This record gives sequence, C-alpha cells and structure tokens, in this order.
Amino acid sequence: MKTLIIFLFFFTFALKPLSSQANEWMQQWFKKENLANLLDTSNLPSDAVIEVKLDDKDIRLDNKECPAPLFTKQTNQKVWGKTLLKIHCLGADQSPFYVYAYFNVWAPVLVAKEPLQNAQTITPNQLEYRTINLIDLKQGWINQFNQLNDKKTRQPISPGTALYPGLFIDKPLLDHGDSVKVIIKGDGFHVVSMATALEEGSQGDIVKIKTSKGEILHGVAVSELTVEVSL
Repeated sequence: MKTLIIFLFFFTFALKPLSSQANEWMQQWFKKENLANLLDTSNLPSDAVIEVKLDDKDIRLDNKECPAPLFTKQTNQKVWGKTLLKIHCLGADQSPFYVYAYFNVWAPVLVAKEPLQNAQTITPNQLEYRTINLIDLKQGWINQFNQLNDKKTRQPISPGTALYPGLFIDKPLLDHGDSVKVIIKGDGFHVVSMATALEEGSQGDIVKIKTSKGEILHGVAVSELTVEVSL
C-alpha cells in the first residue's frame, strides 16, 4: 500500500482561538479530501508526518463571526509549505475570505555523517538518518540507500548535509586503464576485440581507446567495460 500519512493539527491564533466546531470542520475537510488531491505523494517517504498549522490574526475567525468555517482550496492546487486557503463561514452573514495554512512534512532522510570527497562511492556507514522538514529541502531528498546504487559524488559534501539527487552522478562504465571489449561495426562486418580505455566514460559517452596494435580509436560506452566503434 502507498504511504501512510499521519496528520497533526495545530491551531494558533494571537487574538482568539478557533471554536471546537471550526476544529471539527478543518479535520473533516482533510478526511474528505483524497490525499493525492492535496499534495504530491509520489516521492513522499512512507513514514512522513504532515503537520498543519493555521496562524492568522484575522478576527473574522472568532467563533461569533464564523462559527462553522469550511476550508477549501483551488481545484488544482497542491498544499506545500505556506498555502492560501479559502474559508466559507457557514451559518453566518460573512463573505468568504482567505487565510494562510502552513503544511510541514517531516520525514527521515539520509544525511552525510562524515566528509565525503568528490567522485567518491558511498557506503551506508558514512550516512545517517535525520528527521527534517521536507519543505526546507528545495532540491529534493534521498531517503533510501538503494537510490545511490551505481552513483558517485559530484562534489565534496560536508557532514550534516541532507543528500539530494543533484549531488550525485552515475558511476562510469569504464575507467582509464581498464581492459575493455570493443565491438567494431562497419558496412557488412562485425568484429569483437579487446583494447585499453584511455579515459573514463559513462553510458553514451564517446571515449578514447587503444587497441593491442597501438591504434587509437574513438567509440561509445554502451555497457560496463564495453565500447562500440562504428567505421
């Protein structure tokens, strides 16, 4: 099953608190709404906790003015961080108005436990989990170690840094000095031989190789330790 989400409701107003009736309306709105209509759940960790805070000093939220507020959002709007909601005051002569709600999403994500160097392959003992507000992670996050399979660091990473995809690149399929299989293709022929890689290369990269006869060729890295040369 997809993500289990827990909602925590906090209502904070400097002037007067929302009535218990309003509390119930807010919770009913969340229960009625499909979670996928509220926010993008595709990349949420399974143990994410959503915290909803209303923090508005508008006196129209006083229970005498708005005894039963009905909270709504725009049809295609996704709630994330600071989000504007529309309030209809049922049972009162009050025009609809808008208030801000703050949607925080807390979840454990992977963080560097020690300094990581450029072009380094990561091991699990170099990382740790910390619960962080995903709203603050503008470039995304990584919450499972298998997301780092076949990856290496793009740059040095300081301890305490929350990891995100942009910090990593794919590991090269071959490196300088590797012995590689070379598939040479031409018009009507197909030859397989061995050569030495003269530079590293990832999937689709054009790389320089040296054949056993000392000939320098350029080919495409197509798989691990395999280069294809078209003549």
